[in-house]
Amino acid sequence: IREFSGASQLHIYPNPFRDKIHFDISAISDTTKNVDIKIYDVTGKRVISQRLEDLTSELVVVSDLAPGVYILEMKNTLFTRKCKIIKGAE
Repeated sequence: IREFSGASQLHIYPNPFRDKIHFDISAISDTTKNVDIKIYDVTGKRVISQRLEDLTSELVVVSDLAPGVYILEMKNTLFTRKCKIIKGAE
């Protein structure tokens, strides 16, 4: 998944995923600092909440999630992004 906004370019991979999601963002360095990561199931229930100090090449372990569709929200003081992610079957 690639999303573009101004000078930043966000990559979330792989999608579909199995046990980990990797993030990479190319932008002004402040954009990648102190990013809150939240993952919601299709009912809107928050199933994961983490804070990453630096988003460049970080990953979130999501091995406990059941296969299905989820909404990933990434937010800090400079940006908010939401995208659909899919956990594949084992």
